[in-house]
Amino acid sequence: MRLSSMMLGVLGLFTLILVGYMTYFGAYGRVYFYFLLFGMFALVFTYMTSPQIDWWWFQRNPPPMPVGQERQLGFQIPFYRNLGPVEKKRFRDRVMMAIEGKEFIPISFETIPEDVKNIIAGHLVMMTFGIEKYLLHPYERVVLYRHAFPSPNYKVLHSSEINHDDGCVIFDLERLMMGVAQPKKYYNLILHEYAHAYLKNHPESDIPDFTSLLEELKRIRGFGFDFVKKYVGLEDVDLRQAAIEHFFMSPLRFREYLPEEYKKMTEIFNLDPMGGEKPVLYINKIGVNPLAGE
Repeated sequence: MRLSSMMLGVLGLFTLILVGYMTYFGAYGRVYFYFLLFGMFALVFTYMTSPQIDWWWFQRNPPPMPVGQERQLGFQIPFYRNLGPVEKKRFRDRVMMAIEGKEFIPISFETIPEDVKNIIAGHLVMMTFGIEKYLLHPYERVVLYRHAFPSPNYKVLHSSEINHDDGCVIFDLERLMMGVAQPKKYYNLILHEYAHAYLKNHPESDIPDFTSLLEELKRIRGFGFDFVKKYVGLEDVDLRQAAIEHFFMSPLRFREYLPEEYKKMTEIFNLDPMGGEKPVLYINKIGVNPLAGE
């Protein structure tokens, strides 16, 4: 049960008992009136601020992740599978917070399965695991279509985009899951769009220039930048987004073919995807006390 629901229940019961007492005993004095006014104000205030109250509570008490969701992370995200116990718990907590903090909006179907929410949040958390502000505000909404879609920004059918004005990350669910289920064959749209969000939030990030390294990027992932643009369905694609996707999806080959760029990317994301149990470079940068046994 959410904290705001419990508070509303307690305040509602308090107000109801007070009204009943005042009515039954004819107690209409000033003190009772003030108590009644306080109860009614507290009810309205709690109702109006319930999302903020629940978010404050979840930040301090993340709900435990169901076993099925954890198994899915271990199966589909090797980065999570390689983490140590402490880092796995931090990863799970962040995924649960991401699911709670994002609004998932289905288009042309009724509900979004929990495993889809889990995998989207898991890839977001993987990319931002070395960053304190890992939810990439203000991109609070995740919109999912069944298939490729047009939009006000792009009239052609495409498979993903970000709407900066509305704070939306938009995906074609079919191609999104193809990239998750067959990562060696297809491109990861989740990382692609959250890389876009990261670049918007961190314009100061000194991402290396990959324009002269297209062949190396092709060797890393097994497909070229033209394939990426075709898969996304747009010509207007930032090469840096593809490089970030490649860095997280094929870190071993990235380090092999582009060692200097790999080192630079680890510094930018405060994270080494090949770091095994403890991939975060500087733990104090993610809001954790490095002397607290972490």
